[in-house]
Amino acid sequence: MNGESKLKNSEDGPPDLSFDLASMNQSQDLLPESLKKLVPTYNIYKSLREKIRVRNGKIPYPTGLTELDNLMWGLPKGELVTVGARTSQAKTVWAMEAAKNLAMNGQSVLYLSLEMSKEALVERLLCNMCLIDNRDLLMGRAWDEVVEKEAAFVSWLKDARLVIDDHNGYRFKAILELVDHFNFDFIIVDYVQMISTQGFKDKLSALEDFVKEIRREGKQKGYGTILISQLNRTAALQDRPYMHQLKAAGILEEHSSVVLLLHYDFSKVPHKYTIYVEKNSSGNTGKVDINFIPQYYKMEDLNTPIYLDREPARKDLL
Repeated sequence: MNGESKLKNSEDGPPDLSFDLASMNQSQDLLPESLKKLVPTYNIYKSLREKIRVRNGKIPYPTGLTELDNLMWGLPKGELVTVGARTSQAKTVWAMEAAKNLAMNGQSVLYLSLEMSKEALVERLLCNMCLIDNRDLLMGRAWDEVVEKEAAFVSWLKDARLVIDDHNGYRFKAILELVDHFNFDFIIVDYVQMISTQGFKDKLSALEDFVKEIRREGKQKGYGTILISQLNRTAALQDRPYMHQLKAAGILEEHSSVVLLLHYDFSKVPHKYTIYVEKNSSGNTGKVDINFIPQYYKMEDLNTPIYLDREPARKDLL
């Protein structure tokens, strides 16, 4: 009871209520390496207390989508997030929005593209931040607009701690080398089913090893991991996606702290895009609707005006 009272009145830190874990070692032998990470719960609280102290009511790692951020309190650092959707459902658009907004909030982000080239992704970022129509840019009709608008974009790129790589994300060992040399806050893998199967008997074994290892390293080194994932073919038969439709669903469900599923019906309601928070280990689950402006590869809150001065982009440009 006295200890509890001291905790309530403590200003400089928790009282010293610790015990010597070594005294519980009955054999008094040197501990094996696997047991040296054991710490008293008091020590865990000392570390946790500092994290609680600096919380200030602001979302630390926002996606930039207000309702989604309020629902899940932003992206978790040191945890694994899986983001799934069917083919041509703008998974990469969401991932680039997240990368951009994390970088805008001072986070260092490594974006590992296993499908698209780094040049294609920077072109999408140019459309997104300068509001340049992707079709005009593709067809060579937007050069004057690029020259007019690019100054702020180039200035941001010079300072942004955003690295886009289309070479090193296929094998976990290559990612580990990057992480060991650079202190990234978040790593995005787009998309995880494209990893290499070399050295594994099948894709499922390779995926399981990759997911387990990247989750373990993320927890140990403190970076957040976002895996973009395909859904299986049965998802096309449903009005909305479900977690069991993730490819290798069991592996991704088990190891992810957060699972987001994206849904966009190109033919029904233009600009309406839905994000389902299907799993959230430390917060709420639910559904969020946002604006999607395909011609700018852009996602925004519903209360943000939609740009209607240009026709929507073709589906094959998503």
